[in-house]
Amino acid sequence: MTIHHLIPRSRGGDSSKNNLKKLPWKIHGAWHTLFLNWLPEEIFSQVVIMPEALYDSINKQLAWKMVFHYSWEEVMWSEAVRMDIFRQIIGGWVPTTYIISWEQVNQGIWDICCAQCPMSCCPLNHHRRQPFESGSVLYYCYWPVHKDLLDFITFPRC
Repeated sequence: MTIHHLIPRSRGGDSSKNNLKKLPWKIHGAWHTLFLNWLPEEIFSQVVIMPEALYDSINKQLAWKMVFHYSWEEVMWSEAVRMDIFRQIIGGWVPTTYIISWEQVNQGIWDICCAQCPMSCCPLNHHRRQPFESGSVLYYCYWPVHKDLLDFITFPRC
């Protein structure tokens, strides 16, 4: 077993009981294989978009199964699975007192979207840094994100 800092010390986390989680070494290593020393906002924006960098090696593919009990393909293609991943992260990988910033999640999604954009001339106004809304879907360029996914991320926790 080892101790994991939910908010990494290198990113401003402390060693208070609220920020520590006792884990088997293998799960701890798998977590850091997937998410390095990222903050929750960075993790959420990555999982929403699922860029290739989250599954581009056999170690990362195995880490999804080890940490979340889903294959990377299930995470990639199933919104219900991503919702469960978010529940697992919020329920066990984020300190209860940590306030997740929608603005930072939003910025992270935009950064990933624009970095992977295959369009040489994007018709969207990227200076706004806000998604376009249509019914229950937010569109970051061509990435559709259901609002309930983002509402879940930023919902206040007890």
